[in-house]
Amino acid sequence: MHHLYLSYQPSETSLRKEREALEGWCREGGVKDYEILEENLTSGRISQRQLTKLLSHVREGDTVVATSLSRLGRGINMLLSVLKILHGKGAGIITIDDGRI
Repeated sequence: MHHLYLSYQPSETSLRKEREALEGWCREGGVKDYEILEENLTSGRISQRQLTKLLSHVREGDTVVATSLSRLGRGINMLLSVLKILHGKGAGIITIDDGRI
């Protein structure tokens, strides 16, 4: 299963661009088994319910796809924590802007 993770500022344009990039990647790669998790980042308190959901539901052999690593964490410590959890669960990570990790 592929999990497409979108995190965006409240803007239809940024949401559309990120969604198009991820879905385009799936089309080009022939990926059909995916779910989309959208995280709306507001300027106030950060609520990362979708990221929490993703981290609790990802299983060994799953792949998390994001446009860039910066989408998975708002700072280096958070990013490293997310990557450690995903690695520990045996999940793969692909960032379409940066290449495969």
